[in-house]
Amino acid sequence: MAISAKEAAQAAAKYFEDVSSEKARLSIEEVELENGFWLITLGLSDSYALGSLGNRVISYKIFKVNADTGEVMSMKIRKV
Repeated sequence: MAISAKEAAQAAAKYFEDVSSEKARLSIEEVELENGFWLITLGLSDSYALGSLGNRVISYKIFKVNADTGEVMSMKIRKV
């Protein structure tokens, strides 16, 4: 049984936290199912002294997640 988009996004976020020492807030930016893989784009935000502006996205990462197993197969920098 295939995993949902929500489960794929959660797997991507957990993977990022496991392999990175960055202290960033993650936001889901894009979700796409392609050839048996979820492609999940997460925006990484950092809390700067922006007052009422809140957080700003500093980079984007694309995670390729196996739609059947939920295993994260890759993490890449998304160029904007």
